[in-house]
Parts: sequence; structure tokens; C-alpha cells
Amino acid sequence: MRIQFSKHAEFQMQQRDIPKEVVRNVIRKPEKTTHRKDQTLIAQKQVQWHNKNVLCRVIYKREGKAIVKVITTYITTKIDKYNL
Repeated sequence: MRIQFSKHAEFQMQQRDIPKEVVRNVIRKPEKTTHRKDQTLIAQKQVQWHNKNVLCRVIYKREGKAIVKVITTYITTKIDKYNL
């Protein structure tokens, strides 16, 4: 699977200090994936980030069978809110 990043996603990752490898790991091995009506998916996984246990959420779209396009990503401490 090839993972591409939108300009918005790259900007947000830079602003939020989220490494690409963390995002790739969340997409490849999510703890939970949610399918939305607009054909986007949300992958999420608990990760260590700045010495904290947090939830990384990645919003993406599939473009064919082998390509994933990351739309945006963010980190949250509200793990219980997202049912993990």
C-alpha cells in the first residue's frame, strides 16, 4: 500500500509535530477504523507522543486498491471519547 499526503495533511503534521511514520503506522495497524458516509475513513491508534499516551486519528481516502491519501491527522488525549 502506498501512502500519499495531501498538502493540508503535511501542513497539519508539521504544525502538530506528528511524524509521518506515526501516521503510516496508524493506517497500517489501526486499533479501530470507522467508515464515513463521504467515503473517507478514520483510522485511530493509541501511541506514545511526547511521553504521553494519546490517540492519533488519521482521516484518509482510498484511491484505488493500492493508494491511500491522507487528508488530515491529529492527536487527542480524549481516548475514552473515541471508544478505545
